[in-house]
Amino acid sequence: MVFPIRCGMGLIGVIGAGPAGCAAAHRLALLGHECVLLGRREKKRGVESISPGARHFLEMMQVPDALERIGVHARSTLLKWSSDEAELRPTESFLVDRATFDSLLLSAALDAGVKYVQVSSIDRPVREGIGWRMHAKDDSRNLSWNADYVVIATGRRPFIPSPRRRLLPPLLAICGEWRGSKANLDMVVEAVPDGWLWGAPSGKDHYTAIAFVDPANARRQVRECYMQSLQSSTLLRYIVRRAELTSLRACDASAQCSLRPIGEGWISVGESAFCMEPISSQGVQMALKLGFQGAIVVHNILNGGEDAELARMFYENQIRASATRHQFSASSYYAMPHQFAAQAFWQGRRQLNQEARLGPSEFSLEQPASKQACLVKHGFALREVLAQLDPQVI
Repeated sequence: MVFPIRCGMGLIGVIGAGPAGCAAAHRLALLGHECVLLGRREKKRGVESISPGARHFLEMMQVPDALERIGVHARSTLLKWSSDEAELRPTESFLVDRATFDSLLLSAALDAGVKYVQVSSIDRPVREGIGWRMHAKDDSRNLSWNADYVVIATGRRPFIPSPRRRLLPPLLAICGEWRGSKANLDMVVEAVPDGWLWGAPSGKDHYTAIAFVDPANARRQVRECYMQSLQSSTLLRYIVRRAELTSLRACDASAQCSLRPIGEGWISVGESAFCMEPISSQGVQMALKLGFQGAIVVHNILNGGEDAELARMFYENQIRASATRHQFSASSYYAMPHQFAAQAFWQGRRQLNQEARLGPSEFSLEQPASKQACLVKHGFALREVLAQLDPQVI
């Protein structure tokens, strides 16, 4: 049996209740649109560093003190990157629990008048005339409704087929949660021969340590690859001896962008449109920004007139410009650890080959996906690596 979601004319369906989806829905609601925000029950996300630049967008969502309310000011980062010596650098970043942060953004969207439906699964929208037919399931019901426009905010999971370009070589994030660490250690960033490490306290007597590696190195054994990365560290190797590993999970952390972020009746925002390298620490900030920009674009398109085409062109140019700047800034930062210049991980990231460079022609909507150069590759390695992981604890 299908239970319809009752709504008026002009409904916008926003799929994904992360930062980008909540930001887009919040702005659209304030602009007078009726929005249904769909979110799934997410697994534990863990602690994350959010740059103070996100505060501007949080103010726009009427939660200006969100970082101070739920986060911990990191104040300093122990950095070992471009030399063999570690240095303590001041930072303005905040360490936040992502589940708590996303819940706060959802509450802000609800306060703006957004309707929220938590579902267990969401089907791909089906085009019907000039609108969309949408289907989802919760624990006991099938849900169905019509939408005039669809906003895709599902992160790296492609919901509407669209070619994507990887901006740098593939990157796998292996996140370990540790219990029993007694060291008074703040946030850590360290380059190691086969990747780099990020660590931060995640609660009383708990620490999160993430290894960013080439997925090809982890194809045989994720846990072994993770432990080797920690043991090659001078700042985090003590964890292996003094603490207990309670959980391990992995995910794709590659920088990539959509070559077609907007189409007829739909738009991709957040990581569905553009994913940054984790080294930037600006992923949440960019997701919020694209959520707001995408909402303005949708508003102009639905209002019609000549502004609709200008809005579409603006958004495509924003994605292209952001991706191009990030591609070169991240590559430049990866070129800094001269002590590992001969290592394969660092060589592939410090020297962008011609195939990887973005150009205006990459975003041509007339060019079929099969002809796009250097689309997302090496998915086989990521699938094999993720298949090794138990969803709970290794």
